[in-house]
Amino acid sequence: MDVLEHVDDDVGLIRSSMKGAAPGAFAVISVPAFPSLFSAHDRFLEHKRRYRMRTLEKVVRTAGLKVVSARYFFAMILPLVAAFRMLQRHGPPKSSLVPHPRPINDVLTLAHRIELPFFRFNRLGGLSVFCLARAT
Repeated sequence: MDVLEHVDDDVGLIRSSMKGAAPGAFAVISVPAFPSLFSAHDRFLEHKRRYRMRTLEKVVRTAGLKVVSARYFFAMILPLVAAFRMLQRHGPPKSSLVPHPRPINDVLTLAHRIELPFFRFNRLGGLSVFCLARAT
């Protein structure tokens, strides 16, 4: 989870990670979403890329796995985070991960809880792409 965006050869990493896996073994993959959100935060974390859902699905299939499902998550906070990332796009590498006061954390937790029942249907957008894949 949250590894593919750090390597040059994402297909190769999936292949080598699944080498020796039993047929039918599952892999859960999570990556940051939307190349347009690439910012100083991504440079700080040494990300090479962000993914669209269809791009991740193509990478997974190219690596020889079958895509079982793919979805976006963290959709409810996407507009807020996207605005901040656009402002940070060309700034120096800097993490946007900072401690927040409890009321803000509570609101974010509530947003994620509200979103969770809709997770399996969300093919529109979010901050992360999750993919369930299966070895063939």
